[in-house]
Amino acid sequence: MVLLPILGMMWVVVTAAPVSRLVELAMTSMSGRFVASATAMGDALLSELAKIDVVVWMECERMRVGMEQVQTRQCQVLVCVASIARRLWEKEVELDVACRC
Repeated sequence: MVLLPILGMMWVVVTAAPVSRLVELAMTSMSGRFVASATAMGDALLSELAKIDVVVWMECERMRVGMEQVQTRQCQVLVCVASIARRLWEKEVELDVACRC
């Protein structure tokens, strides 16, 4: 999947500092589970950022489609209003002609 860039957004490359496997194994979290390596955390972060990018892109696309629909409806309303104004003007002319007789 290729994501299109979002205006104003910069891509950041996450690099992990090399960590000794022994140090990783020695570190545990409060729950007793081992702390994930910096690389795994970086990968998880990139994965989450990619998911966020997809959600933002989908929402932007949804808003763009909605705006196109609103613009189409506005154009249709303007055409209807112009048609009604023309018919009203024609009826006013007919009324003026009828009143002169």
